[in-house]
Amino acid sequence: MNISRRSIYLSCLLLGVSGCGGEENSGSASSPTPSASPAENPSTMPTSTPEVTEEFTFTEPFSLETDLGYSVATFKGNGTSILEGVSIFKGDDRAYLTLRLEPDAITYDFPRIISETYTSDTLQNGPIWRIYGKNEDRLIIEHDAKSAILVTRLTKSNSSYFGQIGERITYRQAIFGRDEPFDMPARDFSDYEGRVYGYFESESLADKQILGTCNFNYTPSVNRLSGSASFVYQSKQVATMSFVSSLDRESKTFSGNVADASTGYSGTLHGRFFSPNSSVGFVFEARNASDEKVIGHCLGSLKGT
Repeated sequence: MNISRRSIYLSCLLLGVSGCGGEENSGSASSPTPSASPAENPSTMPTSTPEVTEEFTFTEPFSLETDLGYSVATFKGNGTSILEGVSIFKGDDRAYLTLRLEPDAITYDFPRIISETYTSDTLQNGPIWRIYGKNEDRLIIEHDAKSAILVTRLTKSNSSYFGQIGERITYRQAIFGRDEPFDMPARDFSDYEGRVYGYFESESLADKQILGTCNFNYTPSVNRLSGSASFVYQSKQVATMSFVSSLDRESKTFSGNVADASTGYSGTLHGRFFSPNSSVGFVFEARNASDEKVIGHCLGSLKGT
């Protein structure tokens, strides 16, 4: 998994964080400027790891679907950040992503909302991302996890919350991968690493969107996926969540539990392995003793790939 300066910059675009520094854009358009919000401290982010070759390409049409997704609505105003609502996919919920090349356009379908199509005239290309649309309605595709992608529709609108005037930002996120046959790793303790996003209801956090790193192992002999996700905000450890899951080897899907003994969070997760290079993605939700929720996802790849 490429957790480099480029990845950090993409995370800043996605979270609307300022003060992350610029990054050259490889397309004809310039990189968008992140909107102002409490600044994430780049020094708390992971150090670089070797670059990986992109294997999820956009040179051929495709139509994908996934049950790994969730939505988050946040309100920001007068220095206040509030989670207005969160919802993880349940039951038959599915998201769909369709790429057409003639004419060049991409359509994102998300549960319970009208689908949106974005055209290539708004496309901005980066080393590990593609961004469609305008500042108020953007489709961000992150493709540094080799055989899987994270897709986010980010919309902004003026809003109010109990008399406060501010901005509502909605994130509709889903993890996609190609449905191709592949073999699971055969050796015990196959190591994976990636990036994790969490949206916290905690009143003690000035900013509700926290990112960090996740590390985990797959142990074929006991058919178990286990690991941890670390969330850090402004040099402070917000949570360190451990997780353990059992795998359905035929479908390459898994489900299990997530917990943080120090903060009292506990909940569930579900995810899957993606072909052909054993990228892994999962979504999770948990609550603490005060009934404060955290919802998020982790997307990672086999170390060294």
